[in-house]
Amino acid sequence: MRSMDTVIPLARWRWRATAGAAIIVALAIAGLGGVHAWAWAPLLVVACGGVSVLLIACAWRGMPLPWSWMLVPALAFFAMAVWQWLGHATVAPALTLTGILQLALPGAVFYLALFGAQSRRSSRWAARFVWAATGVLAGEAIFQYFTASGYIYWFRDATYGTPVGPFVYHNHFAGCMLLLLPVAVVVAFRRDRSGDAPWVGWIRRGLVPALGAAALVISQSRGGVLAALGEGGIGLLVLWRPWRAQKRRLFAGTVGVALLFAFVYMANLQPLWNRFAQLAHHDPSATERVRMAQSSWDIFRDHPWTGTGWETFAAIYPRYARFDSGLQVDHAHDEYLQTLSEMGVMGAVLVLAFLALYLYGTWQRWRALAGYDRTICLAACVGTLGFLAQSAVDFEFHAPANAILFFICCALAAAPIKASQDPDRTGTSRSDFEASRPIALG
Repeated sequence: MRSMDTVIPLARWRWRATAGAAIIVALAIAGLGGVHAWAWAPLLVVACGGVSVLLIACAWRGMPLPWSWMLVPALAFFAMAVWQWLGHATVAPALTLTGILQLALPGAVFYLALFGAQSRRSSRWAARFVWAATGVLAGEAIFQYFTASGYIYWFRDATYGTPVGPFVYHNHFAGCMLLLLPVAVVVAFRRDRSGDAPWVGWIRRGLVPALGAAALVISQSRGGVLAALGEGGIGLLVLWRPWRAQKRRLFAGTVGVALLFAFVYMANLQPLWNRFAQLAHHDPSATERVRMAQSSWDIFRDHPWTGTGWETFAAIYPRYARFDSGLQVDHAHDEYLQTLSEMGVMGAVLVLAFLALYLYGTWQRWRALAGYDRTICLAACVGTLGFLAQSAVDFEFHAPANAILFFICCALAAAPIKASQDPDRTGTSRSDFEASRPIALG
């Protein structure tokens, strides 16, 4: 058994790592999604500095370093991008170097989040942060939509794009909501210990995910809405069996879903419905996505093994373009085909290895947890699956804020649970499995 001198710093450092990751992703979201160098470059310095401090603290105090097998393909992917740049195996070295720096940011935050998510207490704090971030982001986006159309924060002109909230691109906002909403729903419908009737707490906290769903509808992102419906379907499949056995929960869940749809309906579905209707008339955006996908496949066929170089799609695409829309094409609107064209089969294998290890890690963590903690794990995984689904029709990972948030959710879903000592509020020591009584959902 570890001494309390080691246990207390371990718990504190896990919380600090979680808080650091949360602050970085909040700043990235607020900084227009982190797409500009003035936003992501300082955050990269902060994240790398945080990892350095964590490593020094672990070595100095004898704390265990965070580790997960997911880090192996992630580091191999990063090393491959570095090799492309150093070995001149890229068609645009400058773009690859910039991509390497951008790739380091979510990687560093992922490492911090892995360390923090090993503690159930830190994971619960992170879940509450996600719930609060959902409410703030959704409220700002809705208010901005009705009062400052085309402007971000009411002063930054973004009429050249489709701004929603702090994001210039509406699909990036939708991707962010896909990651936030499942965890926000779980926090909203946890057991209430305030002394009020359960339904009072559910309504009070449930307004946050309801606002998030309404903001998602307002974004008019077809892929985001379909992915959100898929997330909801997965949630209902998982919860149907325990809810069916308890009529009270089944009734509460049914009423909650009905109220959510009613709230979303009031957000004005007509513009979103019109966008779906355009698909039946050869919608230009859908047609262009198909042609870009064909061009991406052509690039892969000419560079099958190691690709053209990380983040070089914008440089190589004009040679393979099948049409000219008059606009500059920077991304393929399909993360998988773009990665295949830039990193080849070797990069694709590393991505698949990461996803396989992530799902396995989620299964292991889900089995090790119970009650409220298990539901947080499941919700974080559902959010990442919805995000991955939307990435098939958009370039979601190229918004640094979304990439950071994705890896934070990966840590919440799949970070290994350690049986290390963690002090409770009374000063006695308990294991992470016994630090608090499991809380059931509902």
